[in-house]
Amino acid sequence: MARDEHKFLNKLKAMREAVNWENEEQRRDFLNQLYPLIRSWEGQLPALGDIFRGEEIDWLLIEDAKKSGYPDCAVPIIDFVIRTGYKDELEVVVGEQQLLRRTTALHGARRHVSNGVVGKLFRIYDKFAANYTDAESGLSHFHVACEAGCHDVVEKFLELGQDPDCLTPESSPIDPPLHLACTNDVKNVIRLLLDRGADPNLANAEGLTPLHVICKRNYGDELAAILFDASDGKQRSVLIDAQDKFGQTPLHYALYQDQRHRNLVEMLLRRGANPNLANEDGLTPLHVICMKDIDDDLPLVFFEVCDEVDRVVEIDARDKKGRTPLQWAVANLMPDVVELLLSCGADLSNFVLPTEEHFDKCFETRSPGELQWKLRYASGATCVVQCLERRGFQLALSDALRIVNVFAKYKLLEEPLVEFWYDDVEFVNKAKDLMVKPNLSLYDFIWMLPEEAEKELTQKNYVKLEHSSKFWEIGERIRQSCISYLCDLMVGGFLERLTQFTPDFFWALTRYRLPILCSRPRASAIAGFILSVNNSRARSLLCATRSRAPILRSMREEINWEIEEDRIKFLRRFDPAVWYTERRLPNLRDIFRDEEIECLLSDFVRHKMHEDKNPETDPFVSRFTEFVARTGYRDEPRVDEDGEPLSLRTTPLHLVLRNRCLDSRNVVGDLFQIYHDFGANYTDDLGFTHLHVACEFRGHHLVVERFLERGQDPNGLWPGTSDSLLHVAMSHQDEYLARVLLRHGADRHRCTLFAGEIYATAKWQRCSSRPTPTRSSGCRSTREISRAGHRCNWPWRISCRT
Repeated sequence: MARDEHKFLNKLKAMREAVNWENEEQRRDFLNQLYPLIRSWEGQLPALGDIFRGEEIDWLLIEDAKKSGYPDCAVPIIDFVIRTGYKDELEVVVGEQQLLRRTTALHGARRHVSNGVVGKLFRIYDKFAANYTDAESGLSHFHVACEAGCHDVVEKFLELGQDPDCLTPESSPIDPPLHLACTNDVKNVIRLLLDRGADPNLANAEGLTPLHVICKRNYGDELAAILFDASDGKQRSVLIDAQDKFGQTPLHYALYQDQRHRNLVEMLLRRGANPNLANEDGLTPLHVICMKDIDDDLPLVFFEVCDEVDRVVEIDARDKKGRTPLQWAVANLMPDVVELLLSCGADLSNFVLPTEEHFDKCFETRSPGELQWKLRYASGATCVVQCLERRGFQLALSDALRIVNVFAKYKLLEEPLVEFWYDDVEFVNKAKDLMVKPNLSLYDFIWMLPEEAEKELTQKNYVKLEHSSKFWEIGERIRQSCISYLCDLMVGGFLERLTQFTPDFFWALTRYRLPILCSRPRASAIAGFILSVNNSRARSLLCATRSRAPILRSMREEINWEIEEDRIKFLRRFDPAVWYTERRLPNLRDIFRDEEIECLLSDFVRHKMHEDKNPETDPFVSRFTEFVARTGYRDEPRVDEDGEPLSLRTTPLHLVLRNRCLDSRNVVGDLFQIYHDFGANYTDDLGFTHLHVACEFRGHHLVVERFLERGQDPNGLWPGTSDSLLHVAMSHQDEYLARVLLRHGADRHRCTLFAGEIYATAKWQRCSSRPTPTRSSGCRSTREISRAGHRCNWPWRISCRT
């Protein structure tokens, strides 16, 4: 019988003796064998201190804690150790000094176990005069007890002289005990620490005080009351405007929380919190209010309490990016907050609608593709615009376009997934019982005329519908179709007002993209069309207005002229076609400087060639050169210091020679309308002149004649090949150019081709069906001319003309 009582004990000893504790694999095997042994243990319990060393028991306890899990949080080894009566012993060194730098199971297991398991471990590590501290992290047993809410353990530590602040090195990531207790909402430990002298203003490594920690929690008003009451009892004031390393105050954090701290915010303000203190980004508490999606009356409470305590709120304060609270409220689509700010005196005279980047920042933490947000966003956008307009804000077309782009980006307008969704039996039955406002059901609402329906509901009605459980009982596809209709209804009125910018708005749409689907109600068909095309096209169509110069000026201001990519982006997004319906095109000199126009023309010429060689490149919408020419813009001659015209100057016309494209002939025609001074035959650094350009591209013989009439030499030579201009005309088979040159005195003997044939018969290329005459044996082929050009390092001449 005695042998049976010692069976389990002997087996445990044998298992331990077989383990090489330095071998992790053997330790793991031992741990796995230990669990079934202790679960079936019978007889005498072991004296674990006689079998294991202290660090071995620490390891077993830590591993057991790691294996514990919900819902039962079972820790069989920890429970077994407690049953055996094992107690951790103090470690001492020579001279009977306690060794307090030691890592125990309490340090290793704190992240893996519940507070109840921590309490069990303190039954093993019960030497409260020894506050063991992990040498690497600085975490002590006292920290663990405060974090887990072990009130009795904390009290024993304090009775034995433990400092309630338990200061750690500044570099330590461990928070002070009071911070840990506040983080885990253990009120009795918070009271105990404060009663025993814990510093209510002690900051951690991040600069956070206990009040910061409380305000970062959801609904921390009760903890804040404990902190204030206990500190008042000790006659220690709490630093209510303390700032962490980011400049955030407790009031900032209270306002940041998704679950609003209305009571806590009011408590902080009444205790003297500064409503205008800005963080490192320049954000004041009012900015924070306007940055968050709010359904309650917190903004109103904020202003009312500040008024009661005689604190003036800086309502037009600007953050580091120059944004006011009003701009944040508009970007977050919060009409109630916008109305409140304007009622409290926000300056609308200098208001600028938020940029698309600002809208994006506000939307980045949300889920715009999810159905439950669409009604809120659509109603918020339209209500914000109406609120601003009621207060006298003039919505510019660029502003309207920006809002339309927000609609497009966040998919606020989409076609219903189901046709005739409103006749679905399930929808009809549930919609008749779902009241969107007193005496008005959803079913009756959707059958109202759009003009009447948009006046019936406010944003709060739509948000309430969005949160209605009955609404979510409707099948997903039918519900989504209903949401699409409601969004369309709300935004339709806004888009309809776009027609005030141009009487031919619908005409402009139908001219450039047919057809417009008219199945959707009212002017919201506009939205369906605009959102079906890309943003650049939407921008082009919406730019067909009475007053386009401000839009063009705004686009010009977005260009960093030092960055080529910015200039090319402008050329790609600008569509001249929408301007040609205007009776009067803009005066470009009112918008651009001369050098800026020439820079854009040069960029267009260079990149037009690249576009033609790379079809996958995003193409230019149209010829920018044509638009500039049609506006009547004309280049003015450049002069030197003495007032004499400059002759050395590289213009976009020279660049056409270097950057040929499929449309070079037309581009050259546009440019000669712009560079119309034929007395200034500009020469580039390679010796090419405007006259050379006119001779190179067929169809510009009249331009050549203008140059010759102004005294240019008809016997000029081609740089690099020394061919005469007449030779170039002959090699291009350009009868008209050859005639012009000969008429103005070109020497046919300088041409190796037989020019007399043209001069005498004038039949060359007269009919497209007739073959080209055979050249004389002295003629150099076009390929040879190209090779000659290549020898002069002109890559644009490599391609053979045929």
